[in-house]
Formats: sequence, structure tokens, C-alpha cells
Amino acid sequence: MAWQIGSLSQVPGVYTNFEDNAPALLQRGPRGIVAVPLLTFDGTATAETIYEITDPNGEAADLFGESNTESIDFAFEGGANKVIVYTMPATPDTPAYETMLDALEGRTFNAISLDQESDSTNQDTVQQAVTAWRDEGKHVTFVAGGDDSDLASGNTRSGSIEDAYVVNAITGVDEAGTVVTSAELAPYLAGLIASIPLNETATYKPTIGDDVTPRLRKSDRETAIEAGSLYLIAGADNVKIGKGITTSGDFIRSINVRQSILNDLERILQSEVIAQLDNSPEGRQTAISMMKRHLEDNYVNIDAISDGEGDGNEDAEMDVYVDPQNPPQQDAAFFIVEYTDVYSMERVFLTVRRQG
Repeated sequence: MAWQIGSLSQVPGVYTNFEDNAPALLQRGPRGIVAVPLLTFDGTATAETIYEITDPNGEAADLFGESNTESIDFAFEGGANKVIVYTMPATPDTPAYETMLDALEGRTFNAISLDQESDSTNQDTVQQAVTAWRDEGKHVTFVAGGDDSDLASGNTRSGSIEDAYVVNAITGVDEAGTVVTSAELAPYLAGLIASIPLNETATYKPTIGDDVTPRLRKSDRETAIEAGSLYLIAGADNVKIGKGITTSGDFIRSINVRQSILNDLERILQSEVIAQLDNSPEGRQTAISMMKRHLEDNYVNIDAISDGEGDGNEDAEMDVYVDPQNPPQQDAAFFIVEYTDVYSMERVFLTVRRQG
């Protein structure tokens, strides 16, 4: 039974109050947010303005016009829970795209795609921005596509925008007799990639469509993987991603985890550590404990990263510690964060022996 000053019971017994002083659990940052620069609109929206759409059946049609929301609709259909729309000016030249990217830099999102177009100059501009953002501590994925008429040119495109944070699709889908190119499908794939749980792979994730255009032979798939291209395959009852990789050949699952951890630690350190803890052994240990607890609760416990158990690798366990090569200096503290990816079983090699 609980007790309260001013009304203490006279009955013999044990009276206990419980106070939970454990720090609040630091949650993982938001997932499932896609950014799209909208080329055409004729509703109430104005040019060079950012709009956040959270309801796929809500205000988008009024803002942009019913015939102009396909990229937004695709992003939601892929799994996005929010689409950040930037309305492009009437003349969307390279400076306009650079302005769009500058405007979006301060917003939180997980993936960006173009508005169903595949202009190589615009793709290069976005890829360069994603790289620059990474250097500034902003981690997002760019999803690109093309017209799919030539597989070689699609693979070449993967090479021209090669980056761990870029996904390039080289096949589209046939949906109810309508061909949807990979460029048109890019917002859908951005929604899918942005919303995949961190402990799941993109490989074999089902997509829209009744068939793939074009269908790839096994040799074509091998070539695509070597080039860092994302392709689709037609299964028995659905279309799905063939192998979930970025143009650098990294697994999308691994990159999603990497981006999420980097974004989370930056957010936590900015809000809980910077100018709030002394740069003393005690302060540094508090920061370490905070980061380790977050990674344990939000990544290790869901098998997004390894806990070192059963991996055959004693160094696989997640760890955070003071950087031994860079001792603290006045107001500067240096830490090392170590973790090991968990991989999905995507390839199985069988040896079947008949013994008699």
C-alpha cells in the first residue's frame, strides 16, 4: 500500500511508494517521409513553396489539381506517411532545382525522388546535393529512374550517379495494361524505401504492377547487380524488387540503418548533450550511456544491428567509447560508435545428394 504525508496509517504493515526516475526512452527518428519537387500544379498552391501532405485522400487535389498528384499518390502507395512537396517554378532549370534543394535542406525526410522525370542534369543535381547533405550531417536517399528502353543506358545511369545514398531503378511495371516506367515509379519506390522497417530487406519486397517491363534474363540481372542497378522481377502472384541495392552496391537495408543511426545520434547529441554536459570523465560517460542505450533499445533489440551473439564474430557487439586516438580538448569530445549490420538471407546455395 502507498503512503502519503499528512495521512499516515496507524495500522502495522509496510507502506511503499514507487517513483520511476529512469530517463525517458529516446525514440528513433521519424521514418516514411518522402520529398518530391512538383513540376505541374493548377490548384491553390503557389510556386516555390513547401507543402507537407499527411493524408493521401486529403488536400493534395485542392492544392495541386487532381491531375497533378500522381507522384504524391505513388509515394503514399509505396508506404510513405508524409510527402513534402516543393512546387517548382514555371521554368524548372538547374538553378530552380538548386533552389528547391536548398529549401528542402532544413526539412526532415528519408528519401527524395523527382516528379516522374529522368533528366540526367536534374538527377546529377540531386545526387550532388545528397552527397553535400551527408557532409553536413543530413542523411537521405535519392531514388532515380529512366525510360527503360535500353538496359545498358540504365546501368550507365547507375554508374553516373553512383553513391551509397542513391538508388537507380532500371525496370518499370505494367499495371492493368498501362506501362509505368522506372522514372514514373521512382516516387513509389522512394515511399517504399523510406518506410521499410530497419530490420527488413528491400529485396523481394512486393510492388505495384501485374508484370515487369522489360523482363530481365538471369544474365541481365547479374549485369544489373554489378552495375548497382535496382531491377524488378515478376513473381508467381506479384511484382517485387529483385535485389535491394544502391548504386554503390550497398544493401538498402544497411544504408537505411546507417542513415537512421547517424540522424538519431546527431539529434540526441544536439538536444541532450551539447552545452549541457561537462567535458569531464563523468560527462563523457553520460553521453556514452545515452548513445548506447538508444542503440540497444532501438536497433539491437529489433535485430537492425548485431548484438554479437551467434554471429561467430566476437567483435560484432555494438559499442560506444571515447576515441583513444583523440583525447578530449577543452570543449571538444571525441567518441567512437561501432556496430555490425544484420543481413537478410538473400542467397541460398544447395547441394542435393542422391545416395542411392
